[in-house]
Amino acid sequence: MFSALLAWRRQGRRPLIGILVALFALSAVAANAYPLANTSQSVVITSIHLPIALWLVVGLAYVADDWRSSRRRMDFIRFTGEWFVYVVLIALGGGVLTAFTAGTFQAIGIDPEKVITQWLLPCGATAPSTEMAAALMVPSIDSTTARSIVFSSSRTFPGQS
Repeated sequence: MFSALLAWRRQGRRPLIGILVALFALSAVAANAYPLANTSQSVVITSIHLPIALWLVVGLAYVADDWRSSRRRMDFIRFTGEWFVYVVLIALGGGVLTAFTAGTFQAIGIDPEKVITQWLLPCGATAPSTEMAAALMVPSIDSTTARSIVFSSSRTFPGQS
């Protein structure tokens, strides 16, 4: 879903969308092809490497048809950093609201622990709306705009030496 949003925003062509779909399908098949027994290391290896590999696919959707450009790849790294900061801020805000809600329910004599641990935390942690909202909050800044911001902020003001 996240890659679809980025491919749509970057106006990716049909071959790119086909490659994205194929890579996601290949990763789903590869993740489910290995035995996932409790004593197997496949679970650990898949849990570590699959999100990284899929984030590279998201990077391909971000750079769209300009994937050989180092400028576009650096823009994706900037986007990743800003996106991560926004996701953390949204999650911390959700934690604060959860704490206020739990405190309110405890004040009126209702035990919120079961609802919070079984419903609110799992659903809130895996909600794709958090990641999508963070992606929409990150401004589209290309490297030339970023350079002009950096250079304009390093100028001195009148009266300063």
